[in-house]
Amino acid sequence: MPVYQPNAIVGNSHILVTVGAGAELMSFFCPHIDFPQNLHEGMPAVYFPAEGSSRGRLVWTFDSSWESRQRYVGPTNVLETQLSHGPTGLRLCITDFVHASEPLFVRHFQVANPTDRPLRAKLFQYLDLQLGEVQQKNAIHFHPDQNVGAAYWRNICFAIGSGVLEDYGCGRATPGSPTSAKQQMEQGHLNRQLEEIGDIDLAVGWEVSLAPGERVAHDLIIGVDSDERAAVERVEAARQMGWETLLRWTVSRWEEHLAQAKPLRIEQDLRDAYHRCLLAIDLLADPDTGSILAAPEFDPFFERSGGYGYCWPRDAVEVCLALEAAGYPHYLDRFLSWACRTQRQEGYWEQRYWLSGQRGPAWCTKEDTLQIDQTASVLFAMGRHARAL
Repeated sequence: MPVYQPNAIVGNSHILVTVGAGAELMSFFCPHIDFPQNLHEGMPAVYFPAEGSSRGRLVWTFDSSWESRQRYVGPTNVLETQLSHGPTGLRLCITDFVHASEPLFVRHFQVANPTDRPLRAKLFQYLDLQLGEVQQKNAIHFHPDQNVGAAYWRNICFAIGSGVLEDYGCGRATPGSPTSAKQQMEQGHLNRQLEEIGDIDLAVGWEVSLAPGERVAHDLIIGVDSDERAAVERVEAARQMGWETLLRWTVSRWEEHLAQAKPLRIEQDLRDAYHRCLLAIDLLADPDTGSILAAPEFDPFFERSGGYGYCWPRDAVEVCLALEAAGYPHYLDRFLSWACRTQRQEGYWEQRYWLSGQRGPAWCTKEDTLQIDQTASVLFAMGRHARAL
């Protein structure tokens, strides 16, 4: 399996979603930002129907025919990906964010035709779900009357919905499966299969027919909860609020977060980087346990690295001391409480941990191989914090 390199993250400290340069959803951590990772693939695509002698073609947004630009919208954790398709001129703007406090991911598509000729296409979103990091034993079913699908495994349920869905299909992601939603997309239409179990996948689609200068918008909402009814209710409530209201709510949350920062008299580009650090780190901090994630995990099988989706006491100390200096002392307060709970009876701290405080997979467990800087860092932070008090 290749190592996936995400380009951006969105979240709210309980959900952490990584996004690729072509707006691919690469991972979806929930209900904790370190585990489980519930998504294998989450790729948007556009199907261009046959014209004249040419055949219809499905084009994934990571295809080289797209020009991609990506940015965060102002000083927020709202991500915008602008895609322009060279051969047809079609433009696709995808805005992603996670609700400020609810387990709710929102994806807003805006499709535009800047050319002087009509454009016809079909917009798809593909999801290969592996809830609980389990490839098999998942289940999914779709409710056409509600425009929502529900995927579930044990106590994790993803409700996937939209105001309007003109095509849909549940299937098996297993390569070669005749019901695979990805395989159906290659034909430009979905089989409208209502349910599947095992190695599940799902695709949804919208018809696009645009006159010159015209544009159209669609939303995709993913609500997460421990049971289907609650997850679906989250999606329905979000649809009633509307995309713009959800966006304003989220933007205000990040504005309030940055308002706490100590002002710095520095150049604008450095000030932007300072704010971006404060925004990104907050997505990696667990408010329930107090621990800090080193990075969203992008190498879960340790093929190229030892994995980064854990809490290193040393790294967490450096982050928390910096945040305290920036005007955010509560991160260090919470982390030191976590450290008191996780300290070993012998007095030291492990190399790395799950955010819950359980020991993470490590290669420094013998007494003569312990990473003593993990323990020294925590003691240093305790001393620094005590003097500050």
